[in-house]
Amino acid sequence: MTIYQRSSGGHVAESVRPLEGSPEAAELEQLAADPASGWRAVADEPPAPVEPDPPVVPVVPVEPEPLVERPAKGAAKAEWVAFAVLQGAEQAEAEAATKDDLITAYGGEPDGAGE
Repeated sequence: MTIYQRSSGGHVAESVRPLEGSPEAAELEQLAADPASGWRAVADEPPAPVEPDPPVVPVVPVEPEPLVERPAKGAAKAEWVAFAVLQGAEQAEAEAATKDDLITAYGGEPDGAGE
């Protein structure tokens, strides 16, 4: 089937799809042949295939990393080094620092200071 459209400027004012062989189809065919009428025949294209919806991907909640507690001031230096690295320190720098330096930088006063 042919579709007939009447346009005004770039705007489609009317669109008609008459039954083939009907008097309306014959009249619109004559109008489309006259460029002054504003009517034109548009090739009837089959509707575009409907794209299937993309698959739904379930949202898996991400568990926040557990908060790492600051080691006790009396904990081994290795625990302070591990804690400092978890806080963003470089491994080599944390290992090179003294335990008191790590405590001061990542957990308050070193043992014996301020107590």
